[in-house]
Amino acid sequence: MKAKDKNKSFQKRLEQDASTADKPLLTSAQYTTFQVFIVLIFGLNLLVLNDVLGLNLWGEKTTLEQVGWTFESDLRDLISGEEPIWRLNLPIIFYQLITKFIGENIFAIRLVGVIFFIFSLLGTYNLGRRFLGEERIKMTILILMSSFLMVNFAKFAMLDIWIGGIQMLLFCALILYLKKSNSDWWNVLLVFAGISTLIAPMLNGVFILGLLAYLYFFHPNGKVLKEKRNLVFVLPLIIGFFVHPMESYFWFQPLQYLKMNILGMLLFLPFLLPALWQLIQRLRKREEFSILIFGGLLMGFLTLSLSIQFFFAILVAKQMKDYFDKNYPYQNAVKTLAIFGMIGSFSVSLYYMLNGFRAQGAIGFRAPMLLSLAYWIPNFVFLIGLYAKRRRMIEGSLLICGVLLTLIFWMHTAPLLFKEWF
Repeated sequence: MKAKDKNKSFQKRLEQDASTADKPLLTSAQYTTFQVFIVLIFGLNLLVLNDVLGLNLWGEKTTLEQVGWTFESDLRDLISGEEPIWRLNLPIIFYQLITKFIGENIFAIRLVGVIFFIFSLLGTYNLGRRFLGEERIKMTILILMSSFLMVNFAKFAMLDIWIGGIQMLLFCALILYLKKSNSDWWNVLLVFAGISTLIAPMLNGVFILGLLAYLYFFHPNGKVLKEKRNLVFVLPLIIGFFVHPMESYFWFQPLQYLKMNILGMLLFLPFLLPALWQLIQRLRKREEFSILIFGGLLMGFLTLSLSIQFFFAILVAKQMKDYFDKNYPYQNAVKTLAIFGMIGSFSVSLYYMLNGFRAQGAIGFRAPMLLSLAYWIPNFVFLIGLYAKRRRMIEGSLLICGVLLTLIFWMHTAPLLFKEWF
């Protein structure tokens, strides 16, 4: 009898596991702790080593004057007030206040961009859940936290994170205005447009006007946007034309921009590449979701903005959910890309381990080895989850992999690079 009872109990557990295998991780009672853990590591990634005058993302040595390299001139010149007063810029106003009361504190200067990025994520969540749904927008934000690009741009005093953050908010407010046809959402959009004018009027003017025109012609409800009051959104473009010379924004090569954005979503490529292909297919059928996301991607690319990472994350979140649909057509593609990713990462990590050992000995070998382990172990779990169709394993392994890789890089690898270069 005891053996039969044990078999029944075991069978019942198997049935329970099978019934919950495809349930979203976000609905799990145990996920709250995991979510807090991801957010804490993300916050640590934003702050660790921010007091060090180190390297920027292009591998060059950085001094205090170069921290604001995305502005038209050095940060110190802007802070000192040598620039004309009409070159009003919200980040620079904050930097001026910091240097006035604290001095040239590199950590405080970088903290401004970090705080803005966090607020932009909170605002995007609050707006995005109204048209994307609670589950998808949460996963989108978590994917952004685990990706490599936005968190590292936010760590430095760069204008890019301000532009990317405000464009995420502009997109969400515009979609809500389009869907609700409500004056309240138009007022929210107007507020964000005003803030965007103080950040980068030319780029954000191109983004919002381009998105308005695109949605007017291609969205089924686009005629709602044909209101005279929307002409007010021409002002950022006009202000940007006179205040910020256009050529200063197009120094970045488009191919390099695309490469950086793909690398930023490296962990999620098994879902991102099928998502982009599906986006193109469904765009031909004029599916509303595809029209909206393609518009955001197009304007993000035209303005060379980090907001494109947000649209990538939305696509990835959707694919991660659709993977468990019986009719999902890209399951084999996702599995194949995941396997190739593990093989490729092993080859790259082996190359850097050997070169690190040759350059710095044992410590030079351990640094890339730790990074490769932080990638390989969660991705092995991810691969098992793909074949076993376990949502918890798929979502959890990718999220923890992203934040751990960034943390290990800044805690262990980056100091070695600083030591070698300085």
